[in-house]
Amino acid sequence: MSSETALRSRAWIVGILGASALLALVLSAAFGPEAMANGAPLRALGIEPQTCPGCPLCGMSRAFSCVTRGEFARAFDFNRGVALAYPAAFVLALCGPASLVRDLCNRRA
Repeated sequence: MSSETALRSRAWIVGILGASALLALVLSAAFGPEAMANGAPLRALGIEPQTCPGCPLCGMSRAFSCVTRGEFARAFDFNRGVALAYPAAFVLALCGPASLVRDLCNRRA
C-alpha cells in the first residue's frame, strides 16, 4: 500500500470516527440521562432496546448526557471513563470532518 493510500485510509477512518463522535455528542444534548437509560435514542429510530449486557462502557451515554448539561459529579457516578471519553469525542468530532475535507481538497489539487 502506498503512503498516499495509507494517508487517505487514515483520513476516512478519522472522518468516520469523527462523525460517530459528533452523533454521540448531539444525542447527549438531545436526550437527558433518564431518556438515555430508557433507550429513547433507539426508540426514536424505531428500534426496541435490548437489555444491556454490561460492559466497561456501561453508563457512558448517561454520563455524556450529564457532562453536556454540566452535571460533572453525576456524570462520574455513571462512568468515570467519561473524563477521557468526552474530551476525546469532542476532539474527534472537530478533527474528523476536517480530515475528510482536507483529503477531498487534496484529491482535487
